[in-house]
Amino acid sequence: MTVILSRQELKQIRGLEEGNPYFQLLTKQGIPVRIDKEYLRDRFLLRTDSGRHLGGTRDTKMGLVTENQSLRKGLAIAFTETVKRGDNWALMTVDLDQLKKANIDVERLFGDAYLRWGAVQVVNVLRENKQGENLLGKTIVYKEGTTSDEVKLWFFGVNDKELKEIKKLNKKINKRTQSVKILNKNNNEFTFNFSLSSGLVTSKDTDVLKIIDETIFSSSLPVLWNTFNLVNNLTDLESTRKKLIKDLRHFRDKIIKAQKLNNITELNKWIVEKYGDGRIKSYILKLILEVVEISVISYLGEQFPEQIEDLLKKLEITKKDLQEITTIKGLQRIFNKIFIHSRKNIIKRT
Repeated sequence: MTVILSRQELKQIRGLEEGNPYFQLLTKQGIPVRIDKEYLRDRFLLRTDSGRHLGGTRDTKMGLVTENQSLRKGLAIAFTETVKRGDNWALMTVDLDQLKKANIDVERLFGDAYLRWGAVQVVNVLRENKQGENLLGKTIVYKEGTTSDEVKLWFFGVNDKELKEIKKLNKKINKRTQSVKILNKNNNEFTFNFSLSSGLVTSKDTDVLKIIDETIFSSSLPVLWNTFNLVNNLTDLESTRKKLIKDLRHFRDKIIKAQKLNNITELNKWIVEKYGDGRIKSYILKLILEVVEISVISYLGEQFPEQIEDLLKKLEITKKDLQEITTIKGLQRIFNKIFIHSRKNIIKRT
């Protein structure tokens, strides 16, 4: 489905590119941030099977359609129609790594250019896929909201072969990275890495499939809102997990320092500063803080009270896991267990 931009929208997008000095700077370094006419036509599906237009407004920074109430309702209807037909679907959430750092260390205009780079990368990965126009015609790409930096990709009515290609696209997006030479606020040149993290949930995920089967059987509602929201929450969770996995080296170094200094308070403060403020959900952050505190207590050789034993049992974290928390693999294993537990909790609450 082709949606042509209005002249006003095109003027706004080009005006933003010309008024932002980082667009020119990045283009000179060979980093794609300008969007071409093909991109601007936004060839992605924006109608349901019944021909209902999904709505949405244009975001000039990314050049993508931005989610509003109309678009969200249209997506939920499209999801419901696809589920009831028994067709395949998938949802991918793509997030920029260290956007906050780009805004703080350089400035917000640099962050705006980074946002555009992320959108361009997503569209380019889609164009490169082996299924070509067939998959593009079943894809909805949009920016999640006015204050969000996340890009969402819904795929409706895809076949098994296309679903395999979507999984490959997810892996490709997670590997997309480019280094940028830039001046910080003190006029010192440093290298900033542009990269993306994405999470994927599909109609083949057994835990989600079970919920959908139960919902269809028990619900007479025309729109499966609870299940639609569940899928959105699970992809957000997976995207967050991917982002944290990339940051674990710094995390490990801080834990080692905390063990040597016996300074749990400073470590927890650092974790909250780095991962709080919307970086990850508060209940996951709380679990991470608790497990980190337990690991330092374990290092000091102190005995665990019963409530700590219960928490570790619930998260399926062993004493051996805690002992290996200062290795990258050990830390990664603990984080994966926390996120698996969080996924189960999200599904349980549905």
